[in-house]
Amino acid sequence: MVSGEVEEYEDRLVDEWDRYKDVIFEKLIDDSVEDALREAGATLYNWAEFETGKIESLRIRTSVTEPYVLRGSFHILADTSPEPRLYWHPRFLDRLGKALGVAK
Repeated sequence: MVSGEVEEYEDRLVDEWDRYKDVIFEKLIDDSVEDALREAGATLYNWAEFETGKIESLRIRTSVTEPYVLRGSFHILADTSPEPRLYWHPRFLDRLGKALGVAK
């Protein structure tokens, strides 16, 4: 791997996730019911799992076409510490902060 290649790749994934997340979550309001929140999260997750593999610019390299690389990368980014770089449920960060006793 070329120095910085993984970081640049992860940044591309986070940027693309952030754009799509904004579109999916924009219809939600502060008092959205849990079903709507879960549906929005599922839509975002399904996009990451099944749709992003069709976007060539999201491959780490053009010759890397195995879908598990992209899917796994999203999950790695969702599991970063101290805070995930991406997530699925719209209220995840708020709820995580409350569970940990950290104000968000």
